[in-house]
Amino acid sequence: MRRRALILASICGVAFCAPAAATEQAVPTTIKVRGSSGLVPLVTAAAKRYQIAHPEVRIEIKTGGSSSSLARLTRGTIDVALSSRDRARGEGKLKFIDVERVPLAVAVNHDNPIANITGTVAAGLLAGRIHDWKGLGWKAGNSVRLYWRASPSTTALGCRTAFRVAQRVVGATTLATNRIVRAVVSADPQAVACLSTTSLPVQSKNFKVLRIDGVPLTRKTAETGRYRYTRKRFVVTGAATNAAAVAFVRWLTSPAVQCSLVRKLVVPAVRCL
Repeated sequence: MRRRALILASICGVAFCAPAAATEQAVPTTIKVRGSSGLVPLVTAAAKRYQIAHPEVRIEIKTGGSSSSLARLTRGTIDVALSSRDRARGEGKLKFIDVERVPLAVAVNHDNPIANITGTVAAGLLAGRIHDWKGLGWKAGNSVRLYWRASPSTTALGCRTAFRVAQRVVGATTLATNRIVRAVVSADPQAVACLSTTSLPVQSKNFKVLRIDGVPLTRKTAETGRYRYTRKRFVVTGAATNAAAVAFVRWLTSPAVQCSLVRKLVVPAVRCL
């Protein structure tokens, strides 16, 4: 009997009878993240850094669109959603946390000599209420040609919110992507459009970004809030979000990480000294 017990103890010591608790600790906790493609590069870079310090966690990130990912979060099939838009009706139980600010630029063709406009004029141009460049001081200018991103679009929604423009703009030409909007503004001397941009300063040979109330759009003015026309992006948690995911989101949105890692890549959600 004793010999049999010794044999079993020897076998368990090799591998087969490890305690259940030890086995569970060896399996990393998976955090499922889905959402806006615009946020995926930032969150992917942050996840790589976080997993080095937390090898017990595995963060799985995929694109999926803001609204569809928020719906999955509500159903509890993912842990964190990445959203380029703010809370909508029916999403009151979700927790939206600012993670990034995206500057919104009023862009015109490089042949346009106007360099600075007021916030009121910017809103008038984007709403289609200002029809002629001559009234703004461009003597050789003609009729304003206004271009907008087609809806649904987080850029269009952000521009409407920031500049207080109605949902439907009469006389505007709608285009499918930001890339197409940039190309059209670059080719049309009479063009104006609202663009979202994460790369600052905005550099192009064919179009330029107007100063608003004398404030240029730069990384510094966007970070300090002097340039105030921005839209927010969010990380979102829900009732079923696991503790590991909550800890990752808390780390990502903390001032220390916002003002170091996040600031190197985009305009952070917080103001850094």
